[in-house]
Formats: sequence, structure tokens, C-alpha cells
Amino acid sequence: MRPTSGLSKVVDLRAKTTNVALASFALAASLAFELIPLSDEEIAAELGLLALISAVVLLRGHLLTLTATFFNACFIIWMAFSHRADFHGKGTIPFFLILGAGLAFLLHEYWRRENQTAAALSPVAPPLAAAEANAASLHQQAFEHAAVGLAILGADGELLETNRRLCELLGYGKQARPPRFLDSLIQAADQPSCRDRLGSLLAGVGAPFEFEARLVGRDRAMFWARITLSLCPADAALPRSILVAINDITDQRHALDAEKELLLLALAAGRLGIWQIDLQRNTVLGSDNFWSILGLPSASGRSLDELSAVIHPADWPRFVASGALASAEDLDIEIRVLRPDGHIRWVALRAREEHRADRTLRTGIAADLTDRRERTLLRANAKKRESIVLELRHRLSNLFPVIMALVNLMDAPENDIASYKQALIGRIRALEATHHLLARHATGAALLRDIVAQELKPYRQAHNLTIAGPPILMSDGAAESFVMIVHELATNSVKYGALGTGDGHVSVEWSVPADANGDILFLWVEQGRQTTTTASRRGFGSSVLGAGGAPLVGHSPSMEILDDGLRYSLRLSRNDIRPSSTFS
Repeated sequence: MRPTSGLSKVVDLRAKTTNVALASFALAASLAFELIPLSDEEIAAELGLLALISAVVLLRGHLLTLTATFFNACFIIWMAFSHRADFHGKGTIPFFLILGAGLAFLLHEYWRRENQTAAALSPVAPPLAAAEANAASLHQQAFEHAAVGLAILGADGELLETNRRLCELLGYGKQARPPRFLDSLIQAADQPSCRDRLGSLLAGVGAPFEFEARLVGRDRAMFWARITLSLCPADAALPRSILVAINDITDQRHALDAEKELLLLALAAGRLGIWQIDLQRNTVLGSDNFWSILGLPSASGRSLDELSAVIHPADWPRFVASGALASAEDLDIEIRVLRPDGHIRWVALRAREEHRADRTLRTGIAADLTDRRERTLLRANAKKRESIVLELRHRLSNLFPVIMALVNLMDAPENDIASYKQALIGRIRALEATHHLLARHATGAALLRDIVAQELKPYRQAHNLTIAGPPILMSDGAAESFVMIVHELATNSVKYGALGTGDGHVSVEWSVPADANGDILFLWVEQGRQTTTTASRRGFGSSVLGAGGAPLVGHSPSMEILDDGLRYSLRLSRNDIRPSSTFS
């Protein structure tokens, strides 16, 4: 509306005042016409007052001055009636004409001013009403043309209004109307969840609710939707209602289902199971394959106590350990599972812990390692057997040269074939006993104590023997050579020394002296001799013991012939007798 200038307001006021003045002068002229013949001092004074009031009306144009003028004219007429007796007949008709005209004029002015006041205020109201109407129209347009389905529900779940997009999702045209209640649009299996959320929202519990449900369209076609419920509180004009926003997420759900199917296929191909432990609630969730790996029937979840019956007691603390991992560290352990049929299965578990408020969740995968471990053990055993066979071949190939050396180095004393045969068989049996010792040890080695005890075994009950020393493990080659030394010492002792008499004593000891640089000091000490005569000929025994040369094994040999016995010492280097790593 165009605003009115100050000049136009003044012109309008002067025009209105002029109209009032003209009416006042008309009234005054009529009164003067009637009162001039009756002129006296009082009436003349009143006429002057009337002229003054008319002048004021001309200048101001107020309704109050108009009213005063009217009543003043009436007062003049009354004075004429009171003072002039001949006025009654002449002034009756003009009096009533003036009275009626004045009342009509006053009412007209009153209504005109009321209309002016209403007209002055009316330009403000139309813009407010137009703005409200425009906003309501915009809201309705936004509701109708929204890209998501929208609906307004009553407190009882009734669909009060739906927009175009929701009708399109449900398959309803412009003429058809959706069902009356929201429940009718939701598949039966998802209806309880919807009712619960509606009840919580109306009860004022929590913020707007969002959930996923399956909706059924007009042609019974089902699609997945994400539904958001928001409460609109009541006000002075509108009752309480619920705004419903519905988004079609069918494509997203299909994509998720495809990814889930692919994941399950990969897990099945890898024979993996999925599991999750809630350490606060003591519950375990798992896939069907996970329970199958543990030898348990399928279930949605179990308590930790049920799993304690199938997991090996030694592995249980690692399985349920809480807070042992950092948030970014993976759990990687292997546990043993006791099957109902008595078999033990090895299971690998990989997981990661996640801390959520007051809950600690451990989620991961499980794999049955039993077959793989068995194949690994079989390959390791096969490799070990192959190594043993190779080692036995090596020992046999070394044994024949040793026997050949025994035969070549030994001479028949005074051409006594029987004595030569007996001595040769004795030495070969010593080698045989040593090989039995080596075969009993999985490492392919023998203890020094066992070698000495085996060789002196025939004399232990009849003679006084002492065997002492720390456990020293000797390799197969060193043991074969060392047993020849012990056999030769025992044979000489039977012929010439303490083992040939009933009261003789033989002490066999070994130790690791502090000043020997790690070498082992071996001592053979005899007390009690059969004869003091010794053979001057150097034979096979002297070569074995290293008399005047190097012994078969070790170094720094020393033999002393004492008045009452014999003392023989030998140093064994650890590098010479250390077992090989073939059997370790």
C-alpha cells in the first residue's frame, strides 16, 4: 500500500472542515432567519456565540465542536420559545427540522470517523494475513513435494496426511488412498517393533526414533525402509501428532546382503568361524561353523561356562583373559578343544578387543588347525626318519672301517688263534654295546656314564668299582672311539691289574677342572695288581690308549704304573665329543 504524504493529509482535513463549516453556516443562517424578527439582547448574544463556534469548527473540524454547535442552536431555539410568545407557532417546524438534521449529521460524522479509523488500521492487517497464508502454502508445498516419504500420524497411529512420494513408494495413485493406520503398511514381523517405538515416543522417552522395517505396498510388493518418528507437541491450534519420514533403502539392503553372502562364502571356503565374546556379560556369540569347530551344536549364543567344558584347562585363562590387549593389538592364540569323542583338536583364534562404554567385546575368527598340525608333524617325523636312516648309513659305513682296523692292528699272540679270536670278538662286542647305547637315545648320542657302566657291567658284582662324574653327552663317533679306550683299560685290568684279583679296586671319574679351558678330565685309577711284570711289546692296546702317540679320541693321554696299581688320564675336548644337531 502506498504511504500518504503529510500535505495530502492537511488537504483532506481542510476539505472535511470546510464541509462541516458550510453545514454550520447553513444551520446558523436558518436560525438567524427565524430569530431576526424576534431580536432582543439575549438572542443576539447567542447568535454571536454560534458564529464564534462556527469559526472554531471551520478551523478544527472536531466532532466535539460540532456537537457543541448543535446543542447551542437548540439552546437558542429554547430561549426563543421561553421569551417570545409568538414564536411557538412559527418555530415549531424549523425546530424539529434543525433537531433531526443535527442528529443525522452527528451520527454521520461518527460513522465516518469510525470508518476512517478502521481504514487507517486496515493496511497493517492484510500483509500479516498474507504472510501467514504464504508460509502455510510453502510448508504445504514442501511437505507435498519432499524427496522422502512423509506422513502425519495421530496419537493412535492413524495416517492423517501423506505426501506424494510416500504414495509413490506404496504404489498408490492420486485417487487411491493408503490404509488408515501405519501398522497396515508394515510387515507383520516388524509391527511389534514399530508399536514399541511409537509408545516410547508418545511417553516422552528419548529423542526421535529411527529403525528399519519392511513395508508392504498396494500390490503386496515388499521393500525395506528406514523410518524416523518425531513427536510434534500440541499447541493452541493443533493437537499432538507424529511426523513420519520414510526412506527407501531396498538397494542398500540388497548390497549389504550381497556383501554378507560373499563374506559367508569366503568364510565357508576357508573353514572359518566367526565369534564374539562379551566379557562383562559372560556370553559368546558364534556362527554355525564356529560351534562345529568346537564340536558343539549350532546356537545363537552360549555362556562362557559352557565353553569351559570343551576348552583345555591349560588354555582357558588365555581364552578369557580380559584387558590383556591394547585397543589396536590383535589376539593370536592356539587352544586345544576336547571333543565329546575324546579327540583333541587344535583351534587358532584371531581377534581384536573393542571397548564400548562399560562393555569389552572381543570379536574374531576361528580355524581348525588339527589337520594342518598333523600334516606338519608327519612331515617333520618323515624328515626325522630320513635323517636317522642317513645317520645309520653313515654309522654303518664308519663301523666297517673300525672293524677292519681292529682286525688289521691285532696280531695273534705266539700264533694263538684262539686267543686272537677271543680278543677280537670282545672288542667287536664292545662296539656292539656302544651302538645299542646310541640307538636308545633319540639324539643319537650316549652318556659317558652309560658307556663306562656298560663296559664294566660284568665286573660290578665281583669287584669293588667306583664310577662318578657329571652327565656328559658324547656323539656317536666319539662314543665308538671312547668305548675302545675303556674296553682296552678293562681288558688290561683283567689280565694284569685290579680286575684280575678279588680284592682289587677300580675308580673311574671325570670332571671339568677350572683350569682345563672347558676340557673334560677322565681318570682311571687301579689299586691292587696281579704282577709287576709288563709286556715290552707295543701292540693294539697301546695305540688305542695313545701310549707314545695320539689316542683314538681326546688328547694329552698319560699312564703311570704305580707300585700298587695304575693311573691313566685323558682330556676330552667338548668340540670333539659334542653331539651333532641332526637329532636335536
